Amino acid sequence: MPAPLTEGDLLDITGLANSVSSTYTLSAGVRVDMDLPSGTYIYTYNLIAVANPIVYNIIYYKNTTETVTSMPNPNPQIVSIDGGTPTAQSYATLSNSIPVLADKVFGGWCDTTTTFDSNTENQVCSGTIYQAGGQYGIDQTVSDANITLYAIWLSDPFPVVWS
Repeated sequence: MPAPLTEGDLLDITGLANSVSSTYTLSAGVRVDMDLPSGTYIYTYNLIAVANPIVYNIIYYKNTTETVTSMPNPNPQIVSIDGGTPTAQSYATLSNSIPVLADKVFGGWCDTTTTFDSNTENQVCSGTIYQAGGQYGIDQTVSDANITLYAIWLSDPFPVVWS
């Protein structure tokens, strides 16, 4: 690696860390210049690690072919989190927009595709349900990911059961 030309020169080597040990390898070589007199030459290099932000695209899927109003805007919601530090944010705040579908009640956002229960006429989430404005946990070992959340529609959130 050649000596910096001036103080403050920047050697920018950007790459993804080893996913197992989160380490980088920096290799330095020696350049021999026949015009320099023999002797010992010392150069000082300051290495500063700067964590790149983690960028997530949260895509809100209306989960119906019918017209839905008040969907989150923008969609996708772009969330950038400074990762790799002890004080790094571990969640993304979801949009607080509550979608509206005629004759249905919004039951939250599901992180997996939903199924339809024909008995209750409700969509069922087998994953985790998040409320509008809630917090979505961030996996900081994954860089630049897309997260799709599916609207849960309920025909009656409080069905009456007669015995």
